[in-house]
Amino acid sequence: MSARSKGPRLGGYFMGRRRTSHTFLDEIDAVIDWLPIQAFLTKKLKRKANAVGNPAYPPLPMFKVLLLQHWYNLSDPAT
Repeated sequence: MSARSKGPRLGGYFMGRRRTSHTFLDEIDAVIDWLPIQAFLTKKLKRKANAVGNPAYPPLPMFKVLLLQHWYNLSDPAT
């Protein structure tokens, strides 16, 4: 059995690279009150009880995906 080295490890490298500043998306999340948007989307996009196939995704995360697509100029296949 060999002795372990006392040098830096891979986990320490990634822990040191963690972000400490707020990003654009953090600021958006702090500024926007998502509850009224979620209520509006849930009201407008009612799920049907007798729908066939896989269940639909929740409307709020799908709305957030659309915002990301617009802000970062992403196409459907890229998301």
